[in-house]
Amino acid sequence: MLNVSRLLGVSASMGMIGLWGMLAIFNPASYQGLVLLVYIISALMILLALVGVFATLSDNANFMFTVFGLSFVPIGLYTLTMPGIFSWIGFFNLVYLGATLLTFFAGREQTFRLNR
Repeated sequence: MLNVSRLLGVSASMGMIGLWGMLAIFNPASYQGLVLLVYIISALMILLALVGVFATLSDNANFMFTVFGLSFVPIGLYTLTMPGIFSWIGFFNLVYLGATLLTFFAGREQTFRLNR
């Protein structure tokens, strides 16, 4: 189950990195030209997704949940309601939550087996 959670977590993080990069370069809502705030937010979210890859590969469910909370609550929920391809950012956040829950329950299952 940990391999599935790793695959989901890394895939979701890489998808977020790709979409945030696209949003920084091809922002359809930026009709005024280049906006520095979009680059700052995109860079922070890409950095957070890179931390998410590290958290996934370390199998630390608490760290993964922290990364999910920081990426989904302020911005991921908003992007989930956006029309177009960028709504997939929010979807990838939810997939990352699924990977976090799989990692959490896999850790609890191993603890349960050790206590028997």
